[in-house]
Amino acid sequence: MTDEYAANYFAGFFSGEGCFQLAGRQARFVIKLRRDDRPLLDAFCRDFAIGSVVDVAAIEPWSPAAVWHVVGAGDVLKGIGLFESAPLLGRKARQYRAWRPGAQAIAEAIIDKGPLNKELVEEARLALAHATAYRPPRTALRLDSGLSAARSAYLDVLRQWAGSVDGPLSSGAYSSVRRDEHPDWPKRETIATAFGSWYEALRSAGLAARATRPRPTRPPRFRLDKLHARQGADYRAAVVRRLRGLLEAA
Repeated sequence: MTDEYAANYFAGFFSGEGCFQLAGRQARFVIKLRRDDRPLLDAFCRDFAIGSVVDVAAIEPWSPAAVWHVVGAGDVLKGIGLFESAPLLGRKARQYRAWRPGAQAIAEAIIDKGPLNKELVEEARLALAHATAYRPPRTALRLDSGLSAARSAYLDVLRQWAGSVDGPLSSGAYSSVRRDEHPDWPKRETIATAFGSWYEALRSAGLAARATRPRPTRPPRFRLDKLHARQGADYRAAVVRRLRGLLEAA
């Protein structure tokens, strides 16, 4: 990440994997990858000298992750300089143009210990939300008949496998049967990729009742995960409101 093409490589990578955020008096940008890809995030952090990398636990069947997040005011300004040196692509470029004014205003207010132009930040936040919203294509996309045929074949394999075994249908159990008895079957990763996840593949095959993935539950109204929850005063206020509610219920 120290050669002349490093910034351009980073810009292309961030265009596909990065995320911009604005909330209150905090601006940040992050990249979240599977944990075994952490060395790449460590290289960004080390060679660009901004941000930090942390590991994030995950609920099965998802893999643990690593997150490079740039939050500090000085680091955010350095990041803006990095994005200016090599332009982003596509939707991420639109998001960056919306995010930058608010992020720069927040970072400079923190460094100068001065007042924050809240109207500018709110305008940037709304512009970022607009740039992030999905824009359907003007014309309908053609269906990939090859993928449809492959998915149909994968469903037949899953149903054949399910009919020959008892108990939960875990991806590990499928891999064992494939390795020992049916090497011609597709890999579990191939099936999961075709449907979005292993659970979705089983659900499409009508086998959701035997899947090992727990049924989706209503998400909690409040989370203490600082990588996702709002920070600063809003975060503390939410904690207080939640604790008060628990005490009143008790």
